[in-house]
Amino acid sequence: MGKLLSEMTVDELWELFPIILSEHKAYWNDWYVEEENRMLENTKY
Repeated sequence: MGKLLSEMTVDELWELFPIILSEHKAYWNDWYVEEENRMLENTKY
């Protein structure tokens, strides 16, 4: 088994979770709405 996240160096974390900047994509709004609906469904009693 690998290291725990808390045991990793900053360089190791950047390798696992890179941040990539890109131009805005119109379909991101659709992804947001889908995820928001999914989260709201999971909070209903």
